[in-house]
Amino acid sequence: MNSLIDQIISSARASGVNQTTLAARAGIPKETLSRAKKRGSAGLDIVQALARAAGVNVGIVPATPPSRSAPAVAFRERHRLLAWSNPGASPTVLLRRALVAPEFSTLLDAALEFGVDAVIEEWESLKSSGDPEAKRAAPITDRILRNIRHGYQQAAA
Repeated sequence: MNSLIDQIISSARASGVNQTTLAARAGIPKETLSRAKKRGSAGLDIVQALARAAGVNVGIVPATPPSRSAPAVAFRERHRLLAWSNPGASPTVLLRRALVAPEFSTLLDAALEFGVDAVIEEWESLKSSGDPEAKRAAPITDRILRNIRHGYQQAAA
């Protein structure tokens, strides 16, 4: 597997930026980049500067996807008010309530717990059902889910 430094250099190269230019844009001596490449690592400040100069982001991505069984309890605990009158509500009910009362942090939490694809799939199902609350929430929920998916894609790149 390529080191993070190698991946950043490769991304820069794909954009037509050589190592000398990358180092200059990052504000570091080309020797520093050369040493980092040789070691396969660098300090976070150097990595961030190189990533910015290469036009990429550095992020943390979970090594394994979250489990599908345990998260429902955790999500329920953190978002009790979604179905306050029904403490035994199923994960689907909680997710649907979150989708029709869109708040970025709640939908991001749902995406982290249930998976972004599962959240979007549930949203598409809810919208196609003709639910009036879904129709009202559609512009905001669509935008939030689009931004979350975009963030996931950037983190995975």
